[in-house]
Amino acid sequence: MRLNFNFKKSVAIVSLQFVMLTNANACGKMAVLSTETGNKRIELIIEENKIAKTPAWNPTMGEPPISVAKASAIALAWAKNRYKRFDSVMIREVTLVEYTCASQSSRWYYRFDFVPLMDNNRVYGSGNWAALLMDGSVIQPIEKVVTPAASKESLQRK
Repeated sequence: MRLNFNFKKSVAIVSLQFVMLTNANACGKMAVLSTETGNKRIELIIEENKIAKTPAWNPTMGEPPISVAKASAIALAWAKNRYKRFDSVMIREVTLVEYTCASQSSRWYYRFDFVPLMDNNRVYGSGNWAALLMDGSVIQPIEKVVTPAASKESLQRK
């Protein structure tokens, strides 16, 4: 009986180590934000190799490598180009977010939520966001067409 108990305990420990290693190494392309509307999925994906090249930083180190003002100017310039069919665009929200992949500690980025304007009216929609890495590069959302079966699969994984 004691042999069975130790065997089960060993299997549980090995399984736990495998899960931890799998999660730690599975960051590659990480969707940091996503939404789904009808047959369209919009994802904001930050690739691990891109964020690894950015300066390490955390809030206890002082001001971020790129100030909020500079990050906002870069993001707004990008958004004006992306939403040029509208009269203008404004920043609705700025968030400073930690990249949560274990192999990339102390990597942070800004996440921007935009609102396009038409005739001075806000035009709300899904996926009007972008990320700005601490090296000044902008990551834009990616749109994918999804089938109803793929949509159900993604909900079951959550």
